Amino acid sequence: MTDSEETRSRIRIKVGDVEFEVEGKESMVKEFYEKFKKEDLDRLIKYSPTPEGTTSSTLEEESEENRLTIEQIESKILTLKLKDWVVNEPEWVLLYGYWINVGDKKQIFTRDDIKAKYEETERLNDSTKANLFNSIKSCVNDDYFDVKGKFKYCLTKKGKTEALAILNRTEPPPKKPTSRKKKEEEK
Repeated sequence: MTDSEETRSRIRIKVGDVEFEVEGKESMVKEFYEKFKKEDLDRLIKYSPTPEGTTSSTLEEESEENRLTIEQIESKILTLKLKDWVVNEPEWVLLYGYWINVGDKKQIFTRDDIKAKYEETERLNDSTKANLFNSIKSCVNDDYFDVKGKFKYCLTKKGKTEALAILNRTEPPPKKPTSRKKKEEEK
């Protein structure tokens, strides 16, 4: 087969909001694709915005053993509540973010979504409501949430990993000594 007789081919590549098409001789298209896959695909995936407004770097494919159904998530959260195995409010906010992201399948969630989970678990009170901003800020500072707009957040890979560790606790977390106990121990 001569160059002029070679079959024409076309490939369309879409990563998040970035989309392009290459058309030409089949050998040229295959060569382009192999080179692109080897040299540029990972970089494009890492920095490409997705339609939901997140970046691909904040998304991950979960292994089968880490996938939980919404019923399992709810059950584990309620068990943690009854056993009092969640250390502080930022941990609760992280769990609610995971519940919204994985259970409710929302990539981006709001402060009101988190507040709704507080209500659903009957944990919303004046104190948790007043400190909600600081608890969310703590999750952002720990790189568990990415900020996606005013009062809009996205769970990060690190946040998913930490939330799963909390959900899978098999014993109570160590209690931190109160400041009075610390002073007595220092004497």
